[in-house]
Amino acid sequence: MSKSNFDSLFRENNERWLDPLPKHQRTLILKLMEQNEDYYTVAEAYLTINTPNTAPFSAGQGRKIFVDKLVLEIEHFLCGDKKYEEERLGLFSNLKPTHTIVVSTVSAAVAPYIGASAIFIMPAVSLIFIGIGKMTINAWCEMRKELKLQ
Repeated sequence: MSKSNFDSLFRENNERWLDPLPKHQRTLILKLMEQNEDYYTVAEAYLTINTPNTAPFSAGQGRKIFVDKLVLEIEHFLCGDKKYEEERLGLFSNLKPTHTIVVSTVSAAVAPYIGASAIFIMPAVSLIFIGIGKMTINAWCEMRKELKLQ
């Protein structure tokens, strides 16, 4: 599958990114989304509810650092960092990856780099993908580059 075909997953119904989540996680995320429309804020709220003592991110602005680190790792995965090359190639070679395959693959790939389990971060990954769905992956990667230059 080419990256442009992969990009088409992000143009579909954005709430499909919640399909991979177990019912209890999806219910919580939908409840949080009723309170806030910003997907990154909802991801932070979800991680806050569930990670009061997540080390090494638990002190001070820990929640924000944890979400920022997760977004950075997703950026590395989607935007071409070499450390995710094998996982990315496996994903792009899949004939028709689904939202479930993409969320599961990315969650499993980035989890070790942020010190969390894949199942725990899946809701936050799904929310970040919903946010990316408002644009193309290439536009999101470019936006992330510009943010670093500021």
